[in-house]
Amino acid sequence: MKKSIIYLLFVFAVCALSTDMVFAQSTVTPIVDVPIGLEGDPPVGVGIPNVKTDVNGKFACKLPEGKYKLMLSYNDIASKVSRIDKNYASKPGGYEIDLNFAGLTANLWIFDRWGNRIKANAKVIINKETGVISITANKGGGTLSGTLTYTKVR
Repeated sequence: MKKSIIYLLFVFAVCALSTDMVFAQSTVTPIVDVPIGLEGDPPVGVGIPNVKTDVNGKFACKLPEGKYKLMLSYNDIASKVSRIDKNYASKPGGYEIDLNFAGLTANLWIFDRWGNRIKANAKVIINKETGVISITANKGGGTLSGTLTYTKVR
């Protein structure tokens, strides 16, 4: 009897490993048409560009030399996502809103609210406490680019 049970368990394990198994995957969804708020003190006569995310949640802008503050309204973003995804509206804690910076130029520095420098290709989780992200564009300025998305948390 023991041998039969062990044999059945062995056969079951082999069958389970040999079939295609489906695992739950997180779906990363872009957040479209969100304003990327920038405030700063660029040189006189130089305006700060108006930036919004595109259909892929991507944004990019050239920043002249100066210091800037990037501001995203968590409530505005959550409201926009709620209109797109009714599941988010009922369970916002089951999702993560991410700002992914991409390929920052060498003379563009980004700092979180605690003053820690954020590296290129870094992810910042946007929540009610995120607050302002500081940006310093050194001599010659730089390009700020990234993607704003939300992901269902498993």
